[in-house]
Amino acid sequence: MRVLCFHVCGEGAGVCMLFVLLLALISPWPATAAEGVLLQDDFTKPTPNRWAIVDEGKQGAPSNWIALRGTFGQLSNINTADAPKWSGTYALAGDAEWKDYTFSLLVRSFDDDGLGIIFRYVDANNYYRFRWSGVKSWWNGRVLERVVDGKWTVLAQDNVGYDMAVYHAIAVSLKEEHISLYVDNMTAPLFDLKDAGSPLTHGKVGLYAWGNSGVYFDNVAVYTKGTTPPFPLKPLNRKMTATGRAFVDGNRNGMRDAGEAALPDLIISDGAQLTVTDAAGTYTLTDINPDIQPFIFVVTPSGYRCPNGFYRSFPAEGNTVTADFAFVPAPETAKTDFSFVQITDLHVSNTPQALMEDLTEIAGLKPAFIIATGDLVDNGIMQTSYEHYTHAITQSPVPVFSVVGNHDVGGGVGIEYYQSYLGPTHYAFDHGGRHFVIINCVGLLDAQYNWLERELALQPKEKEIYLFQHYPPDARLMALLAPFNVKAIYSGHWHSSKFFSTGPNGIKSVNSPSLSFGGIDVSPRGFRITTFAGGKMTLESRAGGVKGQFLLISPPADHPIPRGLLAIEVSLYDSATDVSRVTAQLDNGQWRPLTVAGSFTWAGKATTKPGKHILRVRAELKDGTVLNQQRDFTVGNHQVLAPREGREWPMFQYDAARSGTSPDKVTPPLTPAWRTNIGGITHFSSPVLAGDKVFIGAADDDDHGHAGVYALDARTGKVRWHFPTATSIKHTVAVAHGMVYTASVDGQVYAIAADTGKERWRYSLGSALDRWIFSAPLVRDDTLYVGSGPSFAALDARTGVERWRSTELGGDWISGRCSPAADNERIYVPVNWSKGLSAVDLHTGKVVWNKQQGFGISHATPTLAGGILFYPANNSLHALDPATGNEHWSFPLPGSWTISSPVVTGDVVLIGGAEGRLYAIETATGKERWRFQLGASLLAFSPYERAGNPVIASPAVSSTIAYLGGTDGILYALDVKTGEKQWEYTLGVPITASPAISGNTVYVSTYDGTVYALTQSLK
Repeated sequence: MRVLCFHVCGEGAGVCMLFVLLLALISPWPATAAEGVLLQDDFTKPTPNRWAIVDEGKQGAPSNWIALRGTFGQLSNINTADAPKWSGTYALAGDAEWKDYTFSLLVRSFDDDGLGIIFRYVDANNYYRFRWSGVKSWWNGRVLERVVDGKWTVLAQDNVGYDMAVYHAIAVSLKEEHISLYVDNMTAPLFDLKDAGSPLTHGKVGLYAWGNSGVYFDNVAVYTKGTTPPFPLKPLNRKMTATGRAFVDGNRNGMRDAGEAALPDLIISDGAQLTVTDAAGTYTLTDINPDIQPFIFVVTPSGYRCPNGFYRSFPAEGNTVTADFAFVPAPETAKTDFSFVQITDLHVSNTPQALMEDLTEIAGLKPAFIIATGDLVDNGIMQTSYEHYTHAITQSPVPVFSVVGNHDVGGGVGIEYYQSYLGPTHYAFDHGGRHFVIINCVGLLDAQYNWLERELALQPKEKEIYLFQHYPPDARLMALLAPFNVKAIYSGHWHSSKFFSTGPNGIKSVNSPSLSFGGIDVSPRGFRITTFAGGKMTLESRAGGVKGQFLLISPPADHPIPRGLLAIEVSLYDSATDVSRVTAQLDNGQWRPLTVAGSFTWAGKATTKPGKHILRVRAELKDGTVLNQQRDFTVGNHQVLAPREGREWPMFQYDAARSGTSPDKVTPPLTPAWRTNIGGITHFSSPVLAGDKVFIGAADDDDHGHAGVYALDARTGKVRWHFPTATSIKHTVAVAHGMVYTASVDGQVYAIAADTGKERWRYSLGSALDRWIFSAPLVRDDTLYVGSGPSFAALDARTGVERWRSTELGGDWISGRCSPAADNERIYVPVNWSKGLSAVDLHTGKVVWNKQQGFGISHATPTLAGGILFYPANNSLHALDPATGNEHWSFPLPGSWTISSPVVTGDVVLIGGAEGRLYAIETATGKERWRFQLGASLLAFSPYERAGNPVIASPAVSSTIAYLGGTDGILYALDVKTGEKQWEYTLGVPITASPAISGNTVYVSTYDGTVYALTQSLK
């Protein structure tokens, strides 16, 4: 029985040989088998217990053999580089005494790695194997091999690979020492030989896969000699012809009636071939393979919609089909000014409820449509997940277009569910005079890229083109797109936010975090809005799940404010609507407008006198909602002190050891001396202090020109200079030798003159397509250390000359905020979801030791104190010997992800946890001393959680006080000995970056790019 399916490519590194024989009870073959038939299985009944599974190696193991919808599939990615001949996995059946027989089957793969058959199998060291690799596999060709006592011998081979997604036949006929092997439609054997003297005279049969996560076997049969089988088998690749018409359905009955206009020049496709309708609106497509492309579809033009759907399925039988497409006018889809929303990585599982809530929320913004860029469901082989997803999108007030992701195909089999519920996996449509193309990037790329190139070539040169796929783009795709008027490509998969432009045409790559839960890069869950107005395209990242959040920040209610100008600040956010205006009334005076002062904040100023006052603030939202706040406050006779220059805080967490402690003493209570919004996002980007300036990096994944490095006057907050970067700065800059150092997310390293903001030198860590730099650089002596696992460099801090570069520390996958720390001998480089923590020689770049198992998941940065390396990973805080990596103790932390970095003060180490708590742990014993609970998070930042409450910022210590910002928007001052709260100040926007302390001032930034300087007051 045939089945249509795609594949998911697995990943991994590190192999060792592990031979596991999983014995399964082999059931008797059906008593009704024809005479001469030893074995036959078309897998119409799920009886995988007939097969004994053998795995060699552990990379990608255990294998995942499953009987599913009439095939026997292998869905894991088992590949074993140091096992003999990379043996992979087998499914064995039959009798060890079988001698002369014919063994035949059909096989189809949606991966390109090894597949084949095993015959005369005696044991794991004695058998024959025919191995066939795909056309695009690096291990190309067909090989007949013999293994005797573990020694491999190649008997015959060539360099012809198989084509993916089509059925192939494999058959072998055995007679004593003679072996005849056939594939596909051959009338003569591919390999025909006599293996004289071979001890392999009898044995079982088997199915074989190596590194192939989407291979499906069918119609397996073993015949005795003398029986004439249907041999050689012919692949079952049916060909069809499709005809039809496209027309304007005036009476909307779905049929072409007299007088109804034809629609010429519309693109019709089966996903491989393309044609256009003629003047009569008719088309013909021939030579269609419905096993590979099971749909025919039309590219819906602007100004129309297709009420009965833009695609038709091919029938199970027959060789012709008629597919008409009836359109009705839809003038709203012809408007050139409109918006759409990208959502991604929904991972719908057991219920549609969350997605329905999100889609209703998005509908409040009135976009023309929504595009969901993959991982629509969490497990593609679960049909109920697709039921929940389709239920949600059919209830959506806004049309939803779907893109296939790796979770949706579930190892290949889920593609049937996707197609059953959602239709083609690649298609296109027009809206507002622009062309939108959806790509299935997890399977059949060669065929799709051929289709895509020809489809784009049919577009008018002036028409703007926008692409959508699950994985971020690679160099091959960008090269294909270069000749066309492609403006942007949207993606997901990384659960992270990244934007860059590339190529001669400046194609925008827009990668967005998850709609359903916090991003792996700790982005808040949300979506991306694209707006077209006046011929221009703009982007907006919007956090999800926030309704009418309206906080009056300044003036505070709990203590008198200094005399002088009153700073009025409110925090206002709503995911489902925009703000019309915000006004304020002081005492009983006039209502005056406040102005936008950040993506969350509105601000104004007023003159006040000492005494008691009342402030009223009103926010009017575009959905008609009106929000009100009122506060009584007191103005005193004191004044706030100006920031005073103190000890420098030149990098993330103060120094190369990431100690997070300043020798300057700053005692609360504190009052803002100034605030400056720099426009971009300062997510993990902490302020750093050098001389009379505050330096801070900014992210801007919406391409508004805010990305880069800013220098602010430390006394006044005035922007001294802005060094723009093409892409976002995701973490904290470092200052040394009169220069500011930073790395942008696309892998560019910059050295900027601290006094002027002019570039001194630049260094590249790799292509913008490959690099995801979310970490902070480190300067020790005259060396700058910067990068990510596959590209981590030591550079001369003054010149940018490379001293060494390591490619061995892990991968960019996936979005690690964790940054290096260093002592006199080694730099400790953590890499999220990869090789864990590596100690690297400062001078040579050689790995001294590595902690991978149990150390792979973390956004936190290690710290060094008292001869101990403290590093949080995989829900534990570890105390390690810096020289060896040996563990002294570990302390369990809540949740899987630790984001806040540790700080040692006295005999305790402070560390924030995933449930909104700060812990004090004894450095000597690993025992808890105290804990402090912060408030509820204003946004959903926690990776894989819809509404988590993480501590993201790290503490900064001054004397006996630890200053810590919370995602509740509050800056806390805690006694380091007892954990008791000494003071707090509400800033109203999540604080996700660590404070910096210098002189008499605590500098802190909020998520929306607002930098505050808080000092004591002068009585």
